[in-house]
Amino acid sequence: MRSNDSRKAITLSNLSKSNVASPSIIPSCSCNADSGENSWTLALPSVSTGEVLVTESSLVQEDIYAELWDRIKNIGGSSYGDCARRILRKLMNDEAVIGFNWKGQQGKHALSSFVLMDIVKKSVQNQFGKKCNENLLR
Repeated sequence: MRSNDSRKAITLSNLSKSNVASPSIIPSCSCNADSGENSWTLALPSVSTGEVLVTESSLVQEDIYAELWDRIKNIGGSSYGDCARRILRKLMNDEAVIGFNWKGQQGKHALSSFVLMDIVKKSVQNQFGKKCNENLLR
């Protein structure tokens, strides 16, 4: 085994307890397909509720929406739920999801009304093709 932790699986609870770089430290740049680099405008996963809200509000811009779609469209899983969980883990960590629930009850934000969830749904449908039923994703 190697001495570094590069091969260690990171769970959401480990990620929220570790030293995650603040968004101001992560360089912001645009995607450049010509140079072969993968550089992104959005810093993911979001580490706070505020960052998720900023990401959600920026999805009205077509280039940001397309960037996020490009980043998550190939994330798969063994089931619909597994695929959705894996995508959500790429989008936000444990600290960020504290301020959300599906219906927006108890003073939290409603994820069901977010454009972000439409992208997650579209990505799951992309992975499972014709097998994916609209009712399974509600």
